[in-house]
Amino acid sequence: MSDVELVARYPTDAAGQAPYAEISQAYGEKSYAGGQPLRPSRIENWILYYTNVEREAASLRPLTHDPAISTIARKHSQNMIRSGLFEHEINGKDPTDRALEAGYNCRAYHGDGSYSFGLSENIYEYPKITNWSQMSTEIVPTSFHSDQTMALALVRGWMNSPGHRRNILDTSARRIGIGVAIREHRIARSAGLRQETVFATQNFSSCQ
Repeated sequence: MSDVELVARYPTDAAGQAPYAEISQAYGEKSYAGGQPLRPSRIENWILYYTNVEREAASLRPLTHDPAISTIARKHSQNMIRSGLFEHEINGKDPTDRALEAGYNCRAYHGDGSYSFGLSENIYEYPKITNWSQMSTEIVPTSFHSDQTMALALVRGWMNSPGHRRNILDTSARRIGIGVAIREHRIARSAGLRQETVFATQNFSSCQ
């Protein structure tokens, strides 16, 4: 599986400054819109859930979570933040290159004697706060995501893009890995908040 489709990107973040650092979870809860920071592991779990909901609705078998693939996916999300790049290829390495580098060399054999290997990939960049309003001199968030609604927004976004939908509903896919990393979004500082932007990667494998 080597089909890689560029994501229909969510509107670029207002700060537009790169590179960024992955957000620290050490800030007090009062600093976060909605009172709670986003939790990458919970978003990953919800992405898996909603991805399999879509497959089951299409009468396809659910995907099995593969921790080894998730490690590869998570590293890519973190690398996108560190590099300031929103790309499938960073430093000349595509999803299959990253899998082989990590020691994931699973081959799916077909009935005609051929085989396929490698990973297909979906990526997304999505801010926690999606709407802002200004009341007198104060900027306040009017719409923001929880872990669950963030995951739902990501899967819906992928399903609305033909290439990403094809990856999610690939009949040959058997395993999935999901990696989420979170970046601080600078625009929120003017409101005394810590805005979070999610970088999410899905990788799919045809291995049993």
